[in-house]
Amino acid sequence: MIHREYGISGSFASRIGRKIIPHFAKRTLNFQLDRPIVSLSFDDFPKSVMENALPLLDKYNWKATFYVAAGLERTTNHLGLHYDRYDLQRLEQQGHEIGCHTYHHLNIREISKSRVRDELSSNAKSLKAFGVKSPLETFAYPFGETSIARKNQLSEQFASMRGIMRGAHYNTVDLNQIKSVPIYTGADMTQTMEFIKDLKRKPGWLTLFTHDIRKAPSEWGCTPEDFAETLTTIEQSGALVLPIQETINYLKEVNNASSQPKRA
Repeated sequence: MIHREYGISGSFASRIGRKIIPHFAKRTLNFQLDRPIVSLSFDDFPKSVMENALPLLDKYNWKATFYVAAGLERTTNHLGLHYDRYDLQRLEQQGHEIGCHTYHHLNIREISKSRVRDELSSNAKSLKAFGVKSPLETFAYPFGETSIARKNQLSEQFASMRGIMRGAHYNTVDLNQIKSVPIYTGADMTQTMEFIKDLKRKPGWLTLFTHDIRKAPSEWGCTPEDFAETLTTIEQSGALVLPIQETINYLKEVNNASSQPKRA
């Protein structure tokens, strides 16, 4: 299952679920912003991120969120060779955020509550053994798939969960299913750039995600040139760049706000 590719299921149940689930099991946080915020995130993540993205982030002194499935360590798949434990230690030492992505990179909509619990436990124990010291506060849904039951379950353990529904957040966000826009080389890049540029007109919170970053990326990654252009466009937008959980803490602080769970 680790090497399953990342296409979203096209089944009828999955399509209906993606329309219905965002409206239930919500944990909303209301906020107002005078200056936009962008959060950069990487899923899985391949070694090419360390080689081609980290130097660019260092140039701007920006920190990002890295969603890690411990079972992918040092494996190779369609995204290329994956991270190793020393990469995680380096990222944490530099102030980047480490998040949870299950242990085996499983579609949590398809497995039981107890299996999800085992996945989270195994991932946390493995990352601790890898040298990760910080608690895992944020989660990203593998394949972007979830369910009402899983949103409720994960909200008991994580302060936030990020999905892959496209869009920016203006005035409110569901912390149980944060929207995110892909940085994928190809036709998707035009839309991604428009989301970033639009922040100048209407300040909001935009999260971005990608996978591999290399000259011939997978369908779910981008070239170093496209990633560099993305960062340049973010800088031009005037956005504050923060990891995901740090953004949530910031929104609560500046708005004196608190999240209000709404259970289905």
